[in-house]
Formats: sequence, structure tokens, C-alpha cells
Amino acid sequence: MDLTPVAIVFIVFSFVAFVVKLGVDYSREKDRLSSQSEGTTLLVSELKELVQESVEEANRPLRERVNKLERQYRRLKAPDAAEHSDESARARSTPE
Repeated sequence: MDLTPVAIVFIVFSFVAFVVKLGVDYSREKDRLSSQSEGTTLLVSELKELVQESVEEANRPLRERVNKLERQYRRLKAPDAAEHSDESARARSTPE
């Protein structure tokens, strides 16, 4: 008995089964990945908003510190400005 036709049929059948298995595996993996990513998809506007909120939150202590330093500077500068205006007023009222 010649086994050549049987071997050819077996090879063709195995190849077809292998291709079908690859297709099914690919489909399952694609479905699995799409189901995982559906819940975590962000729009560009949502991402921008998240970044903006994060930056504002990170900068908040710095802004508070700058505001505090500006208030201290104004408080320290205020007597100098008053003295300077008093001196200039005295200089204007003093005849030369």
C-alpha cells in the first residue's frame, strides 16, 4: 500500500488545522486586549485636564511661599517708602 496520498492528506489537514488555530488564538487575544483597554481609554482633553490639575497641585505650595515672601517684602519695604517720602517732603519744604 502506498502511503503518499495519506501523507499528503494528513499534511494538508494539519496545515489547515494549524491556520484555523492561529486565527482563533489571534481573535481571542485581540478580544482580551480590547476588553482590557476599553476601561482605561482617555480622551486628549481628559489627559490635559489631569496634567493641569497635577501641575497646579504641585505648584500650590510654591505659590503660597511666593505670596508669603511678597507680603513680607511689602511689609519690610513699606517703612522705607514712608521714610523716603518723609525725607523728600522735608527736602522740598526746606529752603536752600
